Amino acid sequence: MNAAELAMQEAITASFILADPEEIQLYRSDKVTDGAGGFIQSTSQSPMSPQTVRMIPRTDAVEEMKTVDGHRPIPPYTLLAGLDVDVERYDIFAWRGTWWEITEIHDKPDYEIKADVNITDRRP
Repeated sequence: MNAAELAMQEAITASFILADPEEIQLYRSDKVTDGAGGFIQSTSQSPMSPQTVRMIPRTDAVEEMKTVDGHRPIPPYTLLAGLDVDVERYDIFAWRGTWWEITEIHDKPDYEIKADVNITDRRP
């Protein structure tokens, strides 16, 4: 994708988000060394700066899909954000009185961030 097309796609995404924006406060689990050269998620969570996103409802009639490992629920919403939004898998946020968790971040497209979100019991 050339630079002009990328800029145009980013502008379209920004306009789409601003047509129905949601202001959310993300919380991210602190990473703690596991003693073996890796990290684990701690139970404490730090607030991130507020982000403007759009929550897109999944309208699929199917509530779960079959996978090799069994059944997996289909997320009820997709979070859409611009590239300037700092979001990671396992971040949580409150929206409409319910706590949500980022369960998956899509790899493509390159001009926006899309993430699957599910209801969670985790709290900051």
